[in-house]
Amino acid sequence: MRAFFSRFLKKKYVIGLDIGTASIKLAQFSKQDDGLSLIKVKFIEITKAQDALLSLKEICREVDLKGSEVIALVNSREAMVKRIVVPRMPDSELKEALCLEAKNYFPVSIADSALDFEITGDVLEKGIKKTELLAAVCPNALIREHLHLLSQAGIKPAGIIHPGLALYALLRLKKLKDGRNIAALAIGKTFSELIIIKDERLALNRKLPVSGDDFTKAAMSPLSSLSGKIQLTYEEAEKIKRDYGIPEQLGAQLLENKISTAQLFSLFRPVAEKLAQEIERSFDYHRQENQGERVDKLILFGAGAQLKGLARFLSGELGLEVEIYNALEGVNLREGAVNETVVISSIAEAAGAGITNVKGINLLPLEMKQEAKNLAKGAALKALVSAGLTLMILVFIGMRIRLDILNKTIKSAEFELEALKRQFGAPQDWVLINKILMHQPYYEDVLKEISSSIPNGICLKEMKMANGSLTLTGSILSSDKSESRLSDFIHSLESGIFKNVRFVKIEDRESAKEFELQMETE
Repeated sequence: MRAFFSRFLKKKYVIGLDIGTASIKLAQFSKQDDGLSLIKVKFIEITKAQDALLSLKEICREVDLKGSEVIALVNSREAMVKRIVVPRMPDSELKEALCLEAKNYFPVSIADSALDFEITGDVLEKGIKKTELLAAVCPNALIREHLHLLSQAGIKPAGIIHPGLALYALLRLKKLKDGRNIAALAIGKTFSELIIIKDERLALNRKLPVSGDDFTKAAMSPLSSLSGKIQLTYEEAEKIKRDYGIPEQLGAQLLENKISTAQLFSLFRPVAEKLAQEIERSFDYHRQENQGERVDKLILFGAGAQLKGLARFLSGELGLEVEIYNALEGVNLREGAVNETVVISSIAEAAGAGITNVKGINLLPLEMKQEAKNLAKGAALKALVSAGLTLMILVFIGMRIRLDILNKTIKSAEFELEALKRQFGAPQDWVLINKILMHQPYYEDVLKEISSSIPNGICLKEMKMANGSLTLTGSILSSDKSESRLSDFIHSLESGIFKNVRFVKIEDRESAKEFELQMETE
C-alpha cells in the first residue's frame, strides 16, 4: 500500500545543476526503489554568442523539469560553508544562537544573507560537551540573482546549496581508507574551492584566489625571442594550456610555432606555485585545529583539474598523493548515462548537487521553502484523495459485479414470487419485499457526483452513509477564502443529486479548517 501511494507523491527525477562562469553542467538522476540512478549528464559552454540564459535553456531541452526536483549550486566568492561549535541547547534555540555566533565566522553581513545549518554531532571542547554545526551562508543579492536566472529559464528549484556540500556528498560515496583526512579542490574559471574531510565530516572550506583562468592569463604574458616579441592571444593561450599543460620536458621545442616548452613552464610555474602555497596554508590551519593531523590525499575536481602536469606538480610541492577525480565512484550509473566525451571531473559538482539531501542545508529563501512545503503537502493530499477514490472505485466495481449477480438472483426470486402469488395470493409481507427491491444502493452515482463537485483546496477524509443520510468529513487546505471554497462545494452538491446539505460542524485546526456536512440523496 505504501509503495502504491508513493507513486502518486514523488517526482520521478532529481537534477543537479551547476551554473559556472564559463559553462553549465547538468546531472539527471532517476528515483529508484534502491536509491538514485544517474541517467544523463550534459555540459555546455557559455560564449559571447550564447549567454548564460540561452545556454541554460539549451541544456534543459528534452529534460523533464516539471517531473524533477532541481538542486542548483550557487558559485560565488561570497558563498561559504563552515564548521561551527556552539554550547548545547534545545534545537529550537539553535537558529537564533547561530545568527549571533555567525558574525565571528563569516566576513559578510548576516542580516543581508541567507543562512542555514545542520547538526553534525557532539564534540568535546576542554572536557565540555558541545554541539557541532555545519553552516552555509550566501548574500541575499546573489541568491536573488541566481533565482532570477533560473526563473527566466522556467526552473523552480527545490534547493540551492554551496558547491562544497556537493563535493562533500560525492566524497562520502567514495570508498576512503579509515582514518584518512581527504582534501578536495575544485579549480574553477575565476576561483578555486577547497574542502577537507576529517572522520567523514566536513572540517574546512576555503576559497583559494587561484583559478584556471590565471594559467591562461600567465600564458599571455609577453616574451622576447630571437624573432622578436611574442604574445599569445587569449584563444591561443587557452589552446596551448589545454593541449600541453605544465611541460615535464623543457627545451627549445616550439609549441604551435609560438612558444617553447621552457618558456611555457616559466610562465605557468609561478601560478602553480601560488596554488600550492594556498593549499599548504589551508593544510597548516587544519593541522593547528586538529592536533597536528596531516592531510593524506588531495583530489582535484573541475575543468582546471584537467591541466596536464598539474597533479604531478602539486604532488611534488605538497609531498602527498594527488589524483584527478575521474570516476563517479559509489554512484549508480545507467548504461549510456556518461559517454567518452564527458570529462567526469567537470560534471562532478553537478552530480554531487543531485545526490545532496536539501532537507539539511538549503539556501532557498524562507518563503520559497514554505511555498514548496505547502505545494508538496497539497500535492500529497490531492494524490492521496485521487488514490483513495481510485481504490474506492475499484472496490465499488467489485461491488457492482456482485450487485449484478444479486440482481439476477432477485429476478429469479421475482419469477418464483409471481408463481406463489398466483397460487397463494399476495400477503402484506410482500409489500416490504417490494420496498427493499425499490431501494437498491447506487454508490457509483454518489461517488461520481462527489468527485465532480470537489473544488481545489478541499480534501475529503471520510464518507458515511446510513438511513438515507450521507455524512462527509474533510478539511480546507488553504486559509485563503476558506468560507467561499466551502460555500461553492455545498452549492455544487445541491445542484446535483443531493438535497438539504447542511453544516454539522466546522473547526479550526493548526494547519487547516475541518468540517462535517450532512445531506440526503434524491
